Formats: sequence, C-alpha cells, structure tokens
Amino acid sequence: MLFKKSLVIVALSLMSAGCDNAKSQPNETVSTTAQATLIPMPALPIIQNTLRQMAPTLQGEFDLSVIQRICLLARGEVTLERVRHSLINDGVDPDSIPMQGHPLSYLVNQDQAGRQTLCAAWLANSVTLPLDRNEFVEKRPREIIEKENKKTLTKTLWDETIVEEQLNTVLASKMSLLRANAEFYALIANELAQKRGQTLDQYAAEVKSTFAAAAPYYLKRVQEHFSPSAKGYQLTAYQQGNYAFTTDGGYHFARDAHETLLTYGGMNWLGKGEIMGEKYVLYVALFPEQVVTAIRTASPVH
Repeated sequence: MLFKKSLVIVALSLMSAGCDNAKSQPNETVSTTAQATLIPMPALPIIQNTLRQMAPTLQGEFDLSVIQRICLLARGEVTLERVRHSLINDGVDPDSIPMQGHPLSYLVNQDQAGRQTLCAAWLANSVTLPLDRNEFVEKRPREIIEKENKKTLTKTLWDETIVEEQLNTVLASKMSLLRANAEFYALIANELAQKRGQTLDQYAAEVKSTFAAAAPYYLKRVQEHFSPSAKGYQLTAYQQGNYAFTTDGGYHFARDAHETLLTYGGMNWLGKGEIMGEKYVLYVALFPEQVVTAIRTASPVH
C-alpha cells in the first residue's frame, strides 16, 4: 500500500508536560532564599524527557502509516486531498474523523503547525528506538541439491542478507536526525539557561514552546543533513536492536537499552549530559522555600 512503509521512510520523507504556574522572566530578580536553594541540573535530560512526552505513541489506529502521512503533510510533500484518498483506500471514511481530539485528526484538519510539531517530536525521539533489522535485511532463496535414498532432491533455503544500500540509507537517516537533534537541543538549552530559577515543570513548558516554534526549521535541517554514501557509514555492532556505527565524517553513535551517545572527533556531541561538547546547566527551583527554611531553622539533634 502507498503509505505503509518502514520507520526510515518516515524520516526520509522529510529530508505532556504542561504547567499552569507563572513563569519567571529572564531578568526577574530572584529572592536570596530562592537563589540559595537552586539546584544545578544538566539541560539535556530535561529536553529529552520533555520531547519523549511530546512524541506520539503508536497504538490502535495511530500506527506508523499515520505518522508517515502526518510527516508528509508537515513537509508539504502531499496534499490533504491525496491523504483523504489514501484513507478511503484503507477503508476509512475521512468525513467521520473529528477535526480535533482523534488519533487521525491531523490527517484531515488544517493544523499545519500541530502536524509539524508532532512529526518533529516523533523524529527527534526516534533515534532512541532500537534499530529494526527488517529495514536492511532481506531473505533470499538458495537452492541446494541433496541425495536421499538414491534420489536427487532440490531444496530451497532462505538466507538472510544485509542489503548494503538499504543499510547505508538507514544509517544516513539516523545521522541526519542526530545532527539536527544536537544543533536544536543546543539552541533550546541555551535559551533555557537564560531563565534561571524556574521549576522543572516551567522548564519543560519552555522546551515544548521553543521546540514547537522551531519544528518547521528542524524538519528542514534534517533534510539538509541527509547524505547517503556507499562508503560513508559502517555498522560496527548490532545485537537485538542495540547498535553502533561510524561515519567517514568523524561521528560515532551507539545505542543500548540504557542510553544513546553521539560523539564527534572524540567529544560528546549528544549524550552523557553534553550537547555539542558543552554541558549546559540549569539552576532549578527544585524545592519550595518552606522546605529549605525548615531545614535551616531546625534545632540540632542531641
């Protein structure tokens, strides 16, 4: 079917932590007590966790083919009318889909900004997912001749073969996302660092609004970074979805069940709390003033 393809096609087609509290302004004066209770925290996990919450979950009607169509619309590569026809071909009546609040709403409504944000969040988070071997491994037939009871028999075996061209395309797609992530996470982290003394919820809200505003530019950047090359990528490890690969441009990426790490020229480019070689630190109002006041005014225990 036209739109039902693998995760890498979603990326190639491009090439919720709310808060009701008042936000501190960048130049707002923070009280002496509050300043003394700010806790330094790396910006990267706050950004990553927020985008993980923003990314859609595949379940029920909201499957990979829906993400692909949303991303195609987000990039302006297909029209709503074409998507409408694809839904009809899938046996779905587009007129029955509500314009808001339904898993398929973005396939029929006019909310282009919402589509771009959702697609960008999905792609940014997708680099943390296991590598799907079905995207670059094919089963190919091989005939063997055996003799059994003086009879000659021909049997067909199916060998799994890595298709190098497909593998390079998959890895190029991953790298384009990783490089775009590093650049835009650095931009977001720099903005957050200017707003000292906010709560975790307030920083998360800042991440959401900043990333949403940057989403169309993020999608373009992913496309700009996409550069498949027959000899540019080398898969160095693969086991049950965990993997590592290098590029001829000096990048190395590794993913396991616990973390992802992109390095460039030996520097931590995205991971270990660092973004493009820098550890952006936020000073977070993690505790209310009364907690610290209680600790500071507590009587000594004898």
